[in-house]
Amino acid sequence: MKAKRKPYTPGSLMDPALAASIKAAREAKGLTQKQLAALVGVSTATASLWEEGRRGISTFHALMVSRVLGVEITMESTLSASQQKKLANAPTVNGLNEAADGP
Repeated sequence: MKAKRKPYTPGSLMDPALAASIKAAREAKGLTQKQLAALVGVSTATASLWEEGRRGISTFHALMVSRVLGVEITMESTLSASQQKKLANAPTVNGLNEAADGP
């Protein structure tokens, strides 16, 4: 029996909205996954996994995709759901100051 492959990290699984937007932008430009992969410098399999939302995307590759396709990709959209949750719950400087001041 073949062992299941662990999800890719960083980011693990991609935000579904980002995956869909990469696919839509690629199709709007008339590019195949193979062409996008070659322009970005990854395998066709990696480009396919991005579009399926089954592989996270590094900051570098997100910027490459953004430039090649002429679309904006936010840093937050490259994070996994758990990373987005941690970011949303991260303390702010004001929150740290209030906690340090005590009751």
